[in-house]
Amino acid sequence: MAQVLEAARTRGPDAVAQIRKNKKFDWYFDPPTSRPGDGTYLAAFWDLDTERPIGMGIGPIPRHQIRDYADELALEPDVRAAFIFVIRQMDNAYLKHESERINAEGKGKGTP
Repeated sequence: MAQVLEAARTRGPDAVAQIRKNKKFDWYFDPPTSRPGDGTYLAAFWDLDTERPIGMGIGPIPRHQIRDYADELALEPDVRAAFIFVIRQMDNAYLKHESERINAEGKGKGTP
C-alpha cells in the first residue's frame, strides 16, 4: 500500500495503473464484500454490549440477553442458534482484545 501511495504522490495516476497491472495490490483497490445480514450482527453486538454486568472488570454478555435479543428478532430456530454462536464468538474476540489492551495499558503505567 505504501508503494501505491508513494507512486500516486510522486508519479501520478499512470504509475498507480502500472502497479495495478502487476496485480500485487488488487486487494487494496477492491472494496470489502459484505453479505446480507452482516450489519444485523454488528448492530446486535453493540446493542448487547450494554447488557454486560458491571463489576470489577469487563465480563461476557450474558447468554440470556443474547437469547432474548434473538427472540425480539423472531429468528427461526436454526438461524437463532447461528445468531447466538456468532454473537458469542464476537464477544470472545472483543473480550480478548479488551484484556490485551488493559494489560498493555497497565504495563505502561509501571505495574507488574
